[in-house]
Amino acid sequence: MQLDKLYNINSLIIMKSQFNYFLLALVLLITASCNKNEEHDNPTLSFKQTDGYTYQDITVKMGETIKIGLEASTQSDVNLSAFSYTINVDGLELKVDSGINVNNFTWERTIEKGAGELESWIFEIADKDGRSSSLTLVITKDASSTYAPISKINNVVLGAQDNVNGSFFSFGDSSVFTLGNAFNNQDKIHLVYYFDEVGSDMNTLASPGASFDEDVFAGQYSIAGWGTKLTTRYAAKSIDEAEFTIATNDSLILANTFEFASGKRKAKELEVGDTYAFVTEDNYKGLFIVKALDSQSAGTIAIDIMLAH
Repeated sequence: MQLDKLYNINSLIIMKSQFNYFLLALVLLITASCNKNEEHDNPTLSFKQTDGYTYQDITVKMGETIKIGLEASTQSDVNLSAFSYTINVDGLELKVDSGINVNNFTWERTIEKGAGELESWIFEIADKDGRSSSLTLVITKDASSTYAPISKINNVVLGAQDNVNGSFFSFGDSSVFTLGNAFNNQDKIHLVYYFDEVGSDMNTLASPGASFDEDVFAGQYSIAGWGTKLTTRYAAKSIDEAEFTIATNDSLILANTFEFASGKRKAKELEVGDTYAFVTEDNYKGLFIVKALDSQSAGTIAIDIMLAH
């Protein structure tokens, strides 16, 4: 009987020992698997390196453009969920974030060199579990850079939605369009003026790509039915009228321009003397100053425009 008890005890000890070895092996296997995943599951992010794309640090003159392309892919079982880029110009920083939900992501951008001595562009992609990858590109201003000439379009008068004069303006044509003519030239229209009687926007400059109440420009040519809606974005600036008037090159524009994605879709509550920088999706950029206002739905706005070539 004693031998049987001893045998059973030894068997239990052996079985317990074997079970502990099994648990240890399982833990090691899981740990190794997790470590392996951690080494390989960050998203991939790379610059396009085909002809025409810039993919390494570069020095260019002010006003010159470079083209950047990015390609990213998830390396896990979850989608990419966020893309951002941070621009640092001579110590001033701006970050633009975008939400996404894809396995693979591509992004392209033409960048025009501004007035800053040094621009750092930091790109980051992340998946839904927070794994991320980043790239950096540095753009240095060529010491031989010079400022470029500008165009000035003075006393542009636009009518609000109930005014018989045109409410639409094209930077390409330097022309004012009525609603019907604008409908027939949708790919040229950059500015839209209206007076908001219901909300708090009051005197507003926008663009076809902004959101409108359907009754602002109603009828058969309503902006809601346009097939092409160019977007202009705006940023309020503090510029003295005299400085605006005497400008002869694009230095004032370059000093006040902004990243398109960071701008507002409307310049609202406009008053005489207000100055705004603008950037369009088809690469016009410049400044305007409000010279006169007749604040009503049948009223007008008069602006002077400074346009970079």
